[in-house]
Amino acid sequence: YPSTAATAISAAGTILRNIIFVLPVGIAWRDIIPDCSSTKRTHKPRHPLKGKSPTMDTFKTRMERAMDYYISKMVHCGFDEAVERAVAELDKQGFGILTEIDMQEKLRDKLGVEFRPYMILGACDPQLAHQALLAEDKTGVLMPCNVIVQQLDDGSVEVAAMNPQVMADTTGNQEIGKLAAEAETRIRAALDSM
Repeated sequence: YPSTAATAISAAGTILRNIIFVLPVGIAWRDIIPDCSSTKRTHKPRHPLKGKSPTMDTFKTRMERAMDYYISKMVHCGFDEAVERAVAELDKQGFGILTEIDMQEKLRDKLGVEFRPYMILGACDPQLAHQALLAEDKTGVLMPCNVIVQQLDDGSVEVAAMNPQVMADTTGNQEIGKLAAEAETRIRAALDSM
């Protein structure tokens, strides 16, 4: 049976090497999983698009950036007031609220469970949205920019917004990158004013 086990291990190594699923940071699974059929103990990850070996620092930087998908701020007021202030400050920055989803209410109605106060606001700047759609018609799947207001278990209140740079990172479109930078500046200004 040793030859059967060796064949199975070799086949598994081949399968793992040939996986082409790409991680969000641009590294393919096959590039970070060691070659099972190889006798080498060292393995350097390859970047599938550039054919270069990124350093671990580059990998960490990309992971950190990928994890930075939101902008948040703790506010010193009650939940209801925080929702009102978020709407008002976003409006000052040109963002209208297209949707308001009360997750506490929805989860109670749909699942019969209790959840903390949690509001999702769908914020949109019409000018930026129009320009983004002209630059990349599929960016609508990333709209609107969601902003949440939630009361944490200790009673404190947090306001968090999607970082518009997610759009730029996701699409890779330079025009979207410029628009995202503008949107991020405005959203940060809104949160800073709260």
